[in-house]
Amino acid sequence: MRSALARPRLEPFSLQHDDALEDFDQRSAWRLDYVLDLAESNGLAVMLCFESFNYLRKSDPYPSWDQTPYRAEAGGPISEPAEFFTNDEATRWFQNRLRYVIARVGHSPHVLSWQFWNEVDLTEGYDGDVVGAWHQEMAEFVKQIDVYGHLVTTSFANTVGDPRVWSVEELDYVQSHNYGAPDITDVMSHSSAKAELYGRPHMFGEFGADSMAGYFDQDTEGTISMRASGPPPCRERGQRLALVVGQLHPPSKPLSSLPRPEGVHRWRPHGRRGVRAHRDRRG
Repeated sequence: MRSALARPRLEPFSLQHDDALEDFDQRSAWRLDYVLDLAESNGLAVMLCFESFNYLRKSDPYPSWDQTPYRAEAGGPISEPAEFFTNDEATRWFQNRLRYVIARVGHSPHVLSWQFWNEVDLTEGYDGDVVGAWHQEMAEFVKQIDVYGHLVTTSFANTVGDPRVWSVEELDYVQSHNYGAPDITDVMSHSSAKAELYGRPHMFGEFGADSMAGYFDQDTEGTISMRASGPPPCRERGQRLALVVGQLHPPSKPLSSLPRPEGVHRWRPHGRRGVRAHRDRRG
């Protein structure tokens, strides 16, 4: 059986607000449940992305540093974006987030894989050695706690990626992103060689005619202007990746228009082993 692929990112769901690392907003978590229900209804496999580079950027392109709950101004443990990958407290909070999300939705057969980062190389102060070590630690952690054994991956804006990260054995498949190539099929042909280089399946996670590259007006029929994912080669771990080319269209309704759950709570870590419910006093 083959499924099309969708890749929702967690930041639109605001599981953790910019001043509350210790809380998980159950309204937003319910919306994530709702999206997975939609995936099941439509035969979609979901590559769930935990973080995007925006939250570790203070400057263009697309900075969202002022919204990250990890920053010191919001009571978090770091003062600069690059500190996220080396700060022990930031690591503990991020692992708590991994634990919560995996416990909540990991049972779903429509979760294909966990993606740590959307385009991690765009985080400010990026250091491949440091980020590679971080991915090693996080991937090992996920494989210890995810009893369902989902695949694990990450992604780069740079089409080539970074061998210091892709060489982490616990990452189960490699990806490529590319925008603005005059001939995307040629780029795909060369990039797919990464499957051989790293001995793992390769997937084109994103491609398009234009991302500030000036080619959008040449793609008049929208042939490559949508994000899409292609089928990886079938080899060992690739046997579990049954994907066909799929397009992600903009949502027809904003998240604010989705049905609102009744009796919602917020959740707060309780020690290091669990969570406990707290009534959201804001109504």
